[in-house]
Amino acid sequence: MGPCDLEPGQPYSEKQIEDGVLGVKLTRKKDELVLTQQTRLRNDLLIIVGYLEFFNALDFPANIWNTIPVPKFAMALMIVGGTAALLASTIALWDLRRSLRNVRLLREERTYLQSELDLAEPRGLVRRQHHLTAWLSLNFRELGWEIMDRALMDILVGFASILVGVGTLMATGGANHRVYLASNLLSGYIGNGFVAVYGLMNAVWSGYLYIRARRHKAHVRQYIHEKSVLKRGVEVFRNHQRYALMNGITLLVSSAGSLISSTMWWGYVILIPCIASSVYCNVLWRRKVGYNRILCQFRASDDLELDVYPQILDAVNVQVMMNDGSTRAVLGGFQQGRLLEFACNNEMFDDLCLHMANEAAMGQALDITPADVEVDISIRKLCTLKAERLVEAMEACFAKVGLRRALDRERFLFELLGAYLTVGQSMVEEGVTNIHDYSNTLEPGGRSQVIMPVSTEGHVQGQDDLPTFKAEI
Repeated sequence: MGPCDLEPGQPYSEKQIEDGVLGVKLTRKKDELVLTQQTRLRNDLLIIVGYLEFFNALDFPANIWNTIPVPKFAMALMIVGGTAALLASTIALWDLRRSLRNVRLLREERTYLQSELDLAEPRGLVRRQHHLTAWLSLNFRELGWEIMDRALMDILVGFASILVGVGTLMATGGANHRVYLASNLLSGYIGNGFVAVYGLMNAVWSGYLYIRARRHKAHVRQYIHEKSVLKRGVEVFRNHQRYALMNGITLLVSSAGSLISSTMWWGYVILIPCIASSVYCNVLWRRKVGYNRILCQFRASDDLELDVYPQILDAVNVQVMMNDGSTRAVLGGFQQGRLLEFACNNEMFDDLCLHMANEAAMGQALDITPADVEVDISIRKLCTLKAERLVEAMEACFAKVGLRRALDRERFLFELLGAYLTVGQSMVEEGVTNIHDYSNTLEPGGRSQVIMPVSTEGHVQGQDDLPTFKAEI
């Protein structure tokens, strides 16, 4: 679901879609229309951040050849290594800005969710409290990761890069005793000390992430009985565990290696596998763990109580639909209203509007001109298009972002399901609700949004063939 003009408390219903309540606001930036407001949590960790450990290790010539006079080849290495370390600090600053943008949006989401929870508690809406608490749990993990795994790393390791870079460059003038001492401190214990402090703090956080993922995996195994869906859910949480374990161990070892390398050359031998592991963790997060999702403050209030299992099936169906080339066959079976409902339910409505607004023929059909600085695209306007033209636009949009959005949505929904099950069990244990009320939200009968869903084996199946498990979130 994209940015919308709904008032709080209004769900995304088919009637509202048909009535044109939803809409997207776009602003022209250079020659392209973009979303006026960021509505998604972005999985935008920079790949080069994984190499910060490597850049910080480029102080090795200052620590290994810490002699007077400085050998000429070592001096050249010091200049290269120091400069690279300083450049790494700009990379950390770049990533920090992106991370703080996510932090700001997640904090706004947390405030919104807490306000909704404060309204639900006095009214005794236990089911809604359950949903909102699960969303808050998910938000806590996401906010914690952005702060502990990303922003704090960018700040501490980035600042360490500045100290190490300056110290390494100063080592070229080691003939001066004061410069020699300052260089040793900056490229030694002080500079590497920031890396060690961050490593210890993050190792504790990684332990929490590992325990959380293991608990969620156990709950999913307990409540999901359809083998193909269970396999996908277990893999999601295994990736979380793999990341937490690898990242925690890497940071602990690299913390020790950084301090040892301040005075002993063999400390860099310890850092070599840590550098490789750091890059691996970065890639693992971006490709297998992190995701983009619509934030709660840009959803309708009732959408916070979505039926998670049918939504997971939708995400699986879209992936299979993309992989086996049945996109047009499936979309062609929808009427106009259901086409747009399908795009909204699978969080691709804003992508669809962006694609259509920036495509010349579609833009002309929507009365968008190159002179327009701001553009509003409503559901009502899209409903004026011919169904065949809308299918063509959706097919092109799905080919571009459909698979990525479906993968993101699947990871996010499984994590939300894990949070929901954990919160539900806690509420039963605390006596907030009873096991009968909690079990009612796990009753059979879940159905996918797709009219003719595609099974995980790749063939089209009827509604009666869907798994019987349902978890209402």
